Order: sequence, then C-alpha cells, then structure tokens
Amino acid sequence: MFKLLDDENLRKQFILESVSPMTLADDILSEIQEIMKHFLEYWTMFPIVNNHQKLFFEEEFQLPRLRMKGRIDFSCYDVKNESLLLLDFKKSTVPTYSEIEKYEQWQVLCYLAGWKSLHPEFNVKKIILGYLNLSSMKESPLVVNFNVEDNAFLAGMSFREIKNFDLWVKEFEDHWIGYVNDLTKEEKFLPFPRHVSVCEYCAVKNSCPKGVQE
Repeated sequence: MFKLLDDENLRKQFILESVSPMTLADDILSEIQEIMKHFLEYWTMFPIVNNHQKLFFEEEFQLPRLRMKGRIDFSCYDVKNESLLLLDFKKSTVPTYSEIEKYEQWQVLCYLAGWKSLHPEFNVKKIILGYLNLSSMKESPLVVNFNVEDNAFLAGMSFREIKNFDLWVKEFEDHWIGYVNDLTKEEKFLPFPRHVSVCEYCAVKNSCPKGVQE
C-alpha cells in the first residue's frame, strides 16, 4: 500500500497489470495514476489498512444479463469482517443522496453488480458504496446496508443507511433492464447529461445529438 503511494513506476505497473486487456493512452494512464495517488493519500489516513483486506483498482466487468459493462474505480474487501467498500472517484461534483436512492445516478450500483460477478468467492455482509469526492472527502455521499456504530472509514464522513438494501439493489436491476429496453426502442437516442459542462470531456461531443440541439 505505502509503496504504491511513494513509487510512481510501481503505481504505473500496478495499473497496467490490474486493468483488463486494453490499450491505455498515455493521457488516460496519467490521469488514473493521479487519481490513484490522490486517493491513496487519503486512504492511508485511516486505521484500516490491514493484511486481511484485498484492494482492487480499475477492474473491468461485463454483465450480458444486464447488458452492462464498465470499469470499477476502486473496491476493498475485508475478509475478516466480510465487508465491502466500493467507490467511484469524483474530482469535484458528486451526486446527491436523493439521486442515488432514486436511481438517477446509478454508477455505483452498476459497480456493485459487476463486482459481485467478478468475486463470487467472497461472502459480503456489510456494504459501503458511494462517490468519493477527492476535492473534499467529507462531502462524499456514501450509502450503507448496516447500522453504523464504530467504523473507522465512516468516522466524520457523510453516509446514509438504505433500509431494505437488498430490495433496493434488486429493484435497480429491474429499473436498469427496463431503461435499456426503452433505449433500444428509440429511433434516436438523445443524451441528457446531469451538467452540460461535462460534455467538454466527452469523446463524441462534436457529433453528439446533444450538441445539435444546442
């Protein structure tokens, strides 16, 4: 852990070995390294770095059943406590709790489905998932499936317990399947970004229908 924090070449090697077979452009690799280092600086502040924890960065998954694929920013499974911490890194803007609970922002729920498909060997009982604001860590919206009493990572953090968590996850999958089915029926797909400013970073911004509308 601490070697990854201090050694840039080691971080690069770790990322290249961790990411599923794909071509990483130099600028993408540099950004991943920057985010990873920034996060590790935060991570080492907490007294939860133990040998019984398994850390994963940039894991790629595919779920044909849900017609879903993606790459998980970060996850940590604690073998001893059977707990999962699963995070999506954000540099500044993060979703609200309302957006997360109502499936208006579903990235971490996609991550959770993907993580479970990648790691069926783990028996997860406690789950912490959410969006880590790297600019202001305590403003990170996190949701949990348990009554938090004494959790080192959550100390001083913003979090919310989701009642009937398993049902919430199952209903998301139903919602997702319906959403994807609706998209396949549309003759013309028009994206609706949460903030138009994010279009600046989109690879297809010059040919996107969103741009045509404006």
